[in-house]
Amino acid sequence: MRTLIVVAPVVVTRIKPTTGPTAGSSVITIYGNHFFKHDLLVCKLGTLDVVYATYFSASHIACLSNPTSPAGSVTLEISQNNQDFTTFGFEYIFQGKVHSFIIN
Repeated sequence: MRTLIVVAPVVVTRIKPTTGPTAGSSVITIYGNHFFKHDLLVCKLGTLDVVYATYFSASHIACLSNPTSPAGSVTLEISQNNQDFTTFGFEYIFQGKVHSFIIN
Protein backbone atom coordinates (compact mmCIF):
# COMPACT_ATOMS: atom_id res chain seq x y z
CA MET A 1 0.00 0.00 0.00
CA ARG A 2 1.33 3.46 -0.93
CA THR A 3 0.88 6.55 1.19
CA LEU A 4 0.14 9.88 -0.44
CA ILE A 5 1.20 12.96 1.50
CA VAL A 6 -0.32 16.26 0.44
CA VAL A 7 1.31 19.41 1.76
CA ALA A 8 0.57 23.10 1.29
CA PRO A 9 2.82 24.92 -1.18
CA VAL A 10 6.02 26.33 0.30
CA VAL A 11 6.13 30.08 0.80
CA VAL A 12 9.58 31.70 1.12
CA THR A 13 9.53 35.12 2.79
CA ARG A 14 13.26 35.86 3.14
CA ILE A 15 16.76 34.40 3.15
CA LYS A 16 19.72 35.36 5.29
CA PRO A 17 22.47 36.09 4.44
CA THR A 18 22.04 37.13 0.83
CA THR A 19 25.76 36.97 0.02
CA GLY A 20 28.56 34.47 0.55
CA PRO A 21 31.94 33.37 -0.75
CA THR A 22 32.45 31.43 -3.98
CA ALA A 23 34.19 28.78 -1.85
CA GLY A 24 30.73 27.75 -0.62
CA SER A 25 29.85 26.12 2.73
CA SER A 26 27.96 29.19 3.96
CA VAL A 27 24.81 28.48 5.95
CA ILE A 28 21.82 30.11 4.26
CA THR A 29 18.77 30.38 6.49
CA ILE A 30 15.43 30.33 4.70
CA TYR A 31 12.30 31.68 6.38
CA GLY A 32 8.76 31.10 5.21
CA ASN A 33 5.80 28.78 5.69
CA HIS A 34 4.78 25.18 5.06
CA PHE A 35 8.21 23.52 5.16
CA PHE A 36 7.78 19.79 5.71
CA LYS A 37 10.39 17.56 7.35
CA HIS A 38 11.48 14.72 5.07
CA ASP A 39 14.40 13.44 3.00
CA LEU A 40 13.50 15.27 -0.22
CA LEU A 41 13.63 18.83 1.15
CA VAL A 42 16.33 20.56 -0.91
CA CYS A 43 17.68 23.96 -1.94
CA LYS A 44 18.98 24.95 -5.36
CA LEU A 45 21.21 27.94 -6.10
CA GLY A 46 20.93 28.83 -9.78
CA THR A 47 22.05 25.92 -11.95
CA LEU A 48 24.25 24.34 -9.27
CA ASP A 49 23.52 20.88 -7.88
CA VAL A 50 20.81 20.66 -5.24
CA VAL A 51 21.81 20.51 -1.58
CA TYR A 52 19.78 18.90 1.17
CA ALA A 53 18.08 21.25 3.60
CA THR A 54 18.15 21.04 7.39
CA TYR A 55 14.65 21.30 8.83
CA PHE A 56 14.18 23.37 11.99
CA SER A 57 10.45 24.11 11.86
CA ALA A 58 7.56 24.61 9.43
CA SER A 59 8.82 28.20 9.02
CA HIS A 60 12.62 27.78 9.14
CA ILE A 61 15.12 25.65 7.21
CA ALA A 62 18.80 26.04 6.28
CA CYS A 63 21.09 24.95 3.45
CA LEU A 64 24.84 25.08 2.81
CA SER A 65 25.89 26.98 -0.30
CA ASN A 66 27.71 25.10 -3.03
CA PRO A 67 31.18 26.16 -4.18
CA THR A 68 31.02 27.98 -7.51
CA SER A 69 33.04 30.02 -9.94
CA PRO A 70 32.91 32.77 -11.06
CA ALA A 71 31.36 35.18 -8.59
CA GLY A 72 27.86 36.40 -9.41
CA SER A 73 24.18 36.42 -8.65
CA VAL A 74 21.90 33.36 -8.63
CA THR A 75 18.39 32.64 -7.41
CA LEU A 76 17.67 30.36 -4.48
CA GLU A 77 14.70 28.00 -4.80
CA ILE A 78 13.28 25.27 -2.57
CA SER A 79 11.75 21.89 -3.36
CA GLN A 80 9.88 19.52 -1.05
CA ASN A 81 10.14 16.62 -3.50
CA ASN A 82 13.47 17.32 -5.30
CA GLN A 83 11.51 17.86 -8.53
CA ASP A 84 9.17 20.84 -8.28
CA PHE A 85 10.93 24.04 -7.22
CA THR A 86 9.59 27.34 -5.95
CA THR A 87 9.83 30.34 -8.25
CA PHE A 88 10.17 33.14 -5.71
CA GLY A 89 13.55 34.19 -7.14
CA PHE A 90 15.33 35.25 -3.95
CA GLU A 91 18.76 36.54 -5.00
CA TYR A 92 21.95 35.12 -3.48
CA ILE A 93 25.27 36.69 -4.50
CA PHE A 94 28.49 34.69 -4.61
CA GLN A 95 31.42 37.01 -3.92
CA GLY A 96 35.03 36.41 -4.88
CA LYS A 97 37.87 36.97 -2.46
CA VAL A 98 37.57 40.26 -0.68
CA HIS A 99 40.84 42.03 0.06
CA SER A 100 40.85 44.64 2.78
CA PHE A 101 43.38 47.36 3.26
CA ILE A 102 44.03 49.61 6.20
CA ILE A 103 45.00 53.14 5.20
CA ASN A 104 46.80 55.20 7.80
